[in-house]
Amino acid sequence: FRRVLFRSLGLLPAGAERGLAVRGLRNRMVHDYQRNPEVLAQALNAAHDSVSMLVDFALACRAYLASRGMDG
Repeated sequence: FRRVLFRSLGLLPAGAERGLAVRGLRNRMVHDYQRNPEVLAQALNAAHDSVSMLVDFALACRAYLASRGMDG
């Protein structure tokens, strides 16, 4: 549902499904049960690789809101 909504609003470019998978990284990084340093390192590296995509998404959200006069 989110993918369709974000795409319909022009916030998620085609082929960016990976962006929605980034949400799962949070769980892998922050939960107390994460005691395996290798798994944590993999999640942190994946998150780092996703920074520019997340910044682009945030900027697209900001532009969308500004174009509708909802930028504060």
